Amino acid sequence: MATHTFTIPKDSLTKSQLVILEYIYSNIETIPFLSITELSNELGISDATITRFSKKVGYPSFKEMKMAIFSDIQVSPAKKLQNSFEEGDLNAKDNLLIFKEIQHLIETVSHLDMQTLNQAIHLLLKAKKIYVFAKGAAKSPADLLVFRLNRFDLDIQLVTASGSELFEKLNNLSQEDAIVLFGFGSVPREIKLVEDYGKKIKVPILSFADRHYNSTSEEGVTTFFVARGLPDDYHSMTSVVALIDTLIVEMAKQMPEEKKQQLENLFSLKEEYKHTIPR
Repeated sequence: MATHTFTIPKDSLTKSQLVILEYIYSNIETIPFLSITELSNELGISDATITRFSKKVGYPSFKEMKMAIFSDIQVSPAKKLQNSFEEGDLNAKDNLLIFKEIQHLIETVSHLDMQTLNQAIHLLLKAKKIYVFAKGAAKSPADLLVFRLNRFDLDIQLVTASGSELFEKLNNLSQEDAIVLFGFGSVPREIKLVEDYGKKIKVPILSFADRHYNSTSEEGVTTFFVARGLPDDYHSMTSVVALIDTLIVEMAKQMPEEKKQQLENLFSLKEEYKHTIPR
């Protein structure tokens, strides 16, 4: 997988520097071949700001940073697949959202590793109760996750509360539980608050993030990165749903026998009444 890691804490970066960081992560294969002026024009950010960013992340200049990135990256299978799409005769179709979604899926896969996936499965299976927090459009994939996990007879609840009502839910949390967060774009303050409180009382957290600077796993937090485009793009939930379905399928493989029996019971129930309510 083509990659390069910046270790600087995200909260030490300015808004413009976060935009630069996100652009680099989203265009890691091509950034070594851009001049500072080309990047400046692309982002609408001054050369001086880009130079300050380079120094802040540990390099004497933008050129030195590009050289370090170039030495780290390699052409990944995901990039090769993406190139095969780009080389095809797509005419105007390459501007369609569905084509961009394919690229987002490829990027999401390129950042997924089995260790993170297995950590997420272990976190969910051992939890006494799972609280899923989401706001806005993120409530849709969150609801899907709750629906799928309910089939495994897990104690799971979708929380969309805000304001003082949110504290009623937080007050019920214990270290035996698990928190699932959907924090996309400009992460809602409620989601930030839940993450902060969960860390404070040491409740395991599974986080879905669509910004690289929000997607670094840390102690007590397992994070999935889902590609949804740059900040000014249209953001769909295609990659999020695909990752949730992947999690569910892999989770089913590791499910204890008593949980698998719950699925068998569901199948039998549907079969028994299929003439009344067709499947």
